[in-house]
Amino acid sequence: TRHLSELQSLAGNEQLLGVLDRHDELVANFEDWTKAGRLAEKRLPAFRRLQTLARHAEGLEAGKDAKPQIEAIVADRRLLDASDPVPGLAANLTNALRTELAESQDRYGKTYGEEQQRLEEAESWRRIEQADRDAIFARLHISKASAGATGSEQEVLESLERISLDGWRMRTAALSKQFEEARVEADRLVEPKIRHVKLPSVTLRTPVEVEAWARTTERERLEQVRQGPIAIG
Repeated sequence: TRHLSELQSLAGNEQLLGVLDRHDELVANFEDWTKAGRLAEKRLPAFRRLQTLARHAEGLEAGKDAKPQIEAIVADRRLLDASDPVPGLAANLTNALRTELAESQDRYGKTYGEEQQRLEEAESWRRIEQADRDAIFARLHISKASAGATGSEQEVLESLERISLDGWRMRTAALSKQFEEARVEADRLVEPKIRHVKLPSVTLRTPVEVEAWARTTERERLEQVRQGPIAIG
C-alpha cells in the first residue's frame, strides 16, 4: 500500500493527477482487495472455531502440532490463500478432542462405578431409604455425566464448552470425596451421634512395626468407641 501513502501525501490538483495516473492500478486494487475481504470474512468464523479448538487442545499432542500452524495463518495472512488451511487443521484437532472426550467420560464412568459400589457396601447406605439416598446425591451434586454428542466439529465444541477436559479431570478427582461425604451423611442418618475417624498415614517396614502400630491403633480406637459409635473412614 506504499503507493496509497504516496497519494495521501499529495494535495489538490497534484493528488488528483496522481490518482488519474494510477487509475487502472487503483481499480485493480479495489477489486482484488474487495474479493480478498469477502474471502476473509467468509473464512473467519471457521478460523475462530479453530482457535477455540486449539485452546481446548492445549496439552494434547495435536494441540502442540497445530499451534505454530495457526500462528503462521495469522502472521502470513493465509486465510487469503487459494487453498484454505483451516479445514484440515480443524479436522485434526476435532478428532483428537473427540477421542480425549470419550476417554475422559470412560475414566469418569469407571471411577463413578467403583465409588458407587463401595458406597453400596456400606451398612448405613443399605439401611436408609431410596429417597434419602437421592436427597444426599442431590445435595452433594453426585451424578453420572455424559460428554454429549461429539459427531461434528460444532458438537465437539458444544460438549467442551459444557465440560472442558480440565473439567472432566476435576470432576473425576472429586468423586472419591463426594462419595465419602455421602457415606458420612448416611452414617449420621442411621446413627446421629456417630463420629468418623480416619486412620493416620504410616509406613511400616517390619513385623515389629506392624505389631506396634496395631497395638496403638487398637488402644486409640477402644478409647474412642467408649465415647460413642465411630466409623472408620
